[in-house]
Amino acid sequence: DKTTGSMQRMFDETERRRTKQLAYNKANNIVPQSIAKSVRQSISLKSTHVKPKLGYSTDHTQEVNIAADPIVKYMNDTQLKKLVKETEKRMKEAAKDLDFIKAAVFRDEIAELKKMIKNGSV
Repeated sequence: DKTTGSMQRMFDETERRRTKQLAYNKANNIVPQSIAKSVRQSISLKSTHVKPKLGYSTDHTQEVNIAADPIVKYMNDTQLKKLVKETEKRMKEAAKDLDFIKAAVFRDEIAELKKMIKNGSV
């Protein structure tokens, strides 16, 4: 398993936030809806080495898209910048492992996160 401590902490934090968001949605009768995306955005790349969590599939080719996570829109600039740094580490690790597709996914997510910070869309 190539999961580092920092990656595991990020996974745990994401799961904690997801659980909190689901409880909030239920308490406020909010039903999440998909957003319309361009064809380029709808093409998804698969990432390996994603550790399955509570009830998730044990298929290790789960889709990774940090910027599309509904919890991300509630993060402040400081939290987003920290997430960018963690994602940069994951991208560099993927490139080091010669997994360039995975590294490209992380690169694209970093660009989306930086765009969110720049536009103040959080």
